[in-house]
Amino acid sequence: PRSPHAPVKVPPPAAAAAPVSPPAAHVQVERSQSHAGVAASAKKGAASDDDDDADEEDDEGGDDDDDAGNDGKDDDDGDGEKPLDSRAAHHKEGWRRASIVVATRKLLHENVRHQMRLKHLEADLKDIGSFGRRVDAHARKVADETDSPALSKALGQMWKEFRKYSTPFLLDDLEEKQRRLQARAPMLREELDVAQAKLRGHYSVPPA
Repeated sequence: PRSPHAPVKVPPPAAAAAPVSPPAAHVQVERSQSHAGVAASAKKGAASDDDDDADEEDDEGGDDDDDAGNDGKDDDDGDGEKPLDSRAAHHKEGWRRASIVVATRKLLHENVRHQMRLKHLEADLKDIGSFGRRVDAHARKVADETDSPALSKALGQMWKEFRKYSTPFLLDDLEEKQRRLQARAPMLREELDVAQAKLRGHYSVPPA
């Protein structure tokens, strides 16, 4: 009989099974397939890159063609303007010279009319009696409307004094304006003569 204090012998654990390696041929096939897949992917990527480059070149070529077309259109627009023929240009120049004659003649006529108005105003300023009679007539109208002869008489006297003290300054201003107009008139006449001569000379020569 076994003693209760005797040690129990435990059998050693079984050795772990060694991993089974796949056959060498199978490994070689898998490696070949892997390399083939990588190569196919690389070729596909390269083809995609080539297509993208070709598309970009096509786009650039299209833009260049558009630019060239636009440039050609601009050239056509610039060259499409036909110059005026000699007859039309001749008539256009004639109208321009005629307009200068008309404008210069108008300035000369305005100068003469302005001088005449200044002369009439100067004569009126120097005619004290005529101005006094006009003031008296206006004062009588004021007296009739206001029924106040004293007021109308005071207003009439005030108007005469205003005219008396302002006449010297007005005459000086009128004389200065007349001097400027008189100095300008000969220049306008000369400009008119030159413009008329140019207009006659222009139409004396037929267009080429």
